[in-house]
Amino acid sequence: MAFFGRRNRKQEPEESPEYLAREAEMDRLTAAEPEPTVVSIEDLAKSIAPPMREALSNGDLGAYDALYQALASSEERVMWLNAATWYVDDIGEQARRELLERCLRHNSAASLMLASNIALSCAFDERGSGTADQVTDAGKLGFASWNERARDLMEQSAKLSNYTDPFAYILGHGATVGGGTESSLEHAKKWQAIDPWNPMGWNNLIRQVDARWSGDTTILPQIALYIAENAPEGHPVLAEAVYALNQHWNTLWTFGELSTTDADKAVWQTDHGVHVVWTAFERFAGKYEGGIRAISLWDMFAYGLSLVGLHEEALSVMRQQQSVCIEQRWSMRYTTPEEGYEFRRRRAIRVSYRRAHPLPEDAHEDVEWGPKGAPVL
Repeated sequence: MAFFGRRNRKQEPEESPEYLAREAEMDRLTAAEPEPTVVSIEDLAKSIAPPMREALSNGDLGAYDALYQALASSEERVMWLNAATWYVDDIGEQARRELLERCLRHNSAASLMLASNIALSCAFDERGSGTADQVTDAGKLGFASWNERARDLMEQSAKLSNYTDPFAYILGHGATVGGGTESSLEHAKKWQAIDPWNPMGWNNLIRQVDARWSGDTTILPQIALYIAENAPEGHPVLAEAVYALNQHWNTLWTFGELSTTDADKAVWQTDHGVHVVWTAFERFAGKYEGGIRAISLWDMFAYGLSLVGLHEEALSVMRQQQSVCIEQRWSMRYTTPEEGYEFRRRRAIRVSYRRAHPLPEDAHEDVEWGPKGAPVL
């Protein structure tokens, strides 16, 4: 039997009344589950920051400063700054540059942090969204120039905060793109010296050392393992271990042109993948006190647990979440997030119920039992 419990299909015996009754019960349990409620991470972040968007729309950077300073926790700032980033992306190129000039004139730690983020958006305005071979020479020069400016503004913001706020360096991670893995890791030391387990810092680092930028196909699995084993128990950053594996999977699937099945075998369905997801989940569940990012964190675990085949645990989280799922996550391999979520939930229900009520027919079924293997009669 392979690690994930697949058995060669044998000649199927006649289905017993017990088997048919179990099939009917599994169908009933599946039908009884609530319809999934799909939310967007972007909408979730925007919902907590309308005053910030209003302040920026009005050009009131004094109000923007005050709102930022009033945020009570690092977790609030993660969501708030994500919302600010999406605001910058939404307003268009000309409006971005006008806002940048206002931020420079205002010259506060918060406004220069925002200016650095705007410069990163301007860098991609110059570069365009195509692959490297589609970028013009002018686009490459503009991209490099704006990234250099973003780094300068990031340093100015950090200095004005007396180097006590990690988020200037965290938002500035994008300016390290193209410098390779070592450049990104070296940059990460700046914010880690202030807040070593900041979830947004690790998230931005993970995106910068993705093999599509760095060319290094080994670093993300290493980061995932490091976070899972070393992050403080109950800390929101533990979900970033699952995110690192997902980013690695996505790169193999899109840029490596692997099928979803082959990418799953390379990332999730390995001893390493199971260990990372289970270790991070075990050190998070029952210890996380909750916060404004809870929906996204628990959904990341539901997603990862389902992919590594820890079906009972995945189903437990799905039910705890009352079937709320994140749009971008569950739509990666399916037409809609609802389709992806329902597929994984149905599988979790069926495997969990079969394991609790094993029958002889299970020996002939092609079931993805997961790392726990098939039940023993």
